[in-house]
Amino acid sequence: MGDNMNCSSEYMKFAARHCVIAVLFGLAGCESLSVINGERSANHAERSAEASIVYFNNGVTEQNAGFVDAAIANYDRAINLNPKYAKAYSNRGVAKYGKGDKENATADYDRAIALNPNDPETYYNRGIAKYDKGDREGAIVDYGRAIALNPKYVNAYCNRGNARNAMADREGAIEDYDRAIALTPND
Repeated sequence: MGDNMNCSSEYMKFAARHCVIAVLFGLAGCESLSVINGERSANHAERSAEASIVYFNNGVTEQNAGFVDAAIANYDRAINLNPKYAKAYSNRGVAKYGKGDKENATADYDRAIALNPNDPETYYNRGIAKYDKGDREGAIVDYGRAIALNPKYVNAYCNRGNARNAMADREGAIEDYDRAIALTPND
């Protein structure tokens, strides 16, 4: 760590305003001063990834507390620091959906899936958005992808059953409901 006596006043003001990020960027000392001054350090990418995790976690906390706008702002920050953070796109999509913004929620789910096509939750959430927009067939496909990735995803079976029922596929709906029941025999 560098000597604190060499820290610039701008650096110290930055540290005081951004304590969480300050800790991640090594602001207890001055070894990351070059990052703040616009120069790239060897660890800049790693520290940006760490900071994006902090913003993501803060977004989850805000969302769980019902502060959806604050959650979205934190997910935005996480994505700005790490544009390949699939889970941040997915969670931001959930937050946007909760505000009634189905189009932008779906766009976030699409981006999350492009970055990580192996997350059943994102397919499930996109299926919900598609169903609510009237795209029952698209919802069935997404629930099916979620199930393919997690064959024990009870809610995906239930929702796919609902979508199949809405499409007058009673047999398919019953199969999905039966599978959901088989996965939760004690409920």
